[in-house]
Amino acid sequence: MDIFPEYRDDDLCADCGGKCCMVYGPSQNLTRQKLHEDERHLYGGGHYLGYGVEPLSEKIHPHACEYLGLSGCLISWEMRPPICKNFRCGLWRDLNNDRQKRTGSRHLPVVKGKVTMG
Repeated sequence: MDIFPEYRDDDLCADCGGKCCMVYGPSQNLTRQKLHEDERHLYGGGHYLGYGVEPLSEKIHPHACEYLGLSGCLISWEMRPPICKNFRCGLWRDLNNDRQKRTGSRHLPVVKGKVTMG
């Protein structure tokens, strides 16, 4: 049983460009140890040996995760740390809240190419 629910919207995330992946900056202030060396999942992180890909040799931004490339995360969805799959940005929450108000549903619709949960 997963402790963290998973949220995913490939289109929304692609349009954004990965702002939530600026994990080493002041607002999130994660460390590599918490995010990519968390073998026991104490912080909701994962372990880099299980990702199946190497990090970028040079990050795209000083605050960016070392697995964030110009076209998104290098780690396949299934292998990403739980905290990454659980995160919902403000735009995601706003879209979900708008849907709730219009339809009374707590969930965004499942659309081909997207897996969503609310």
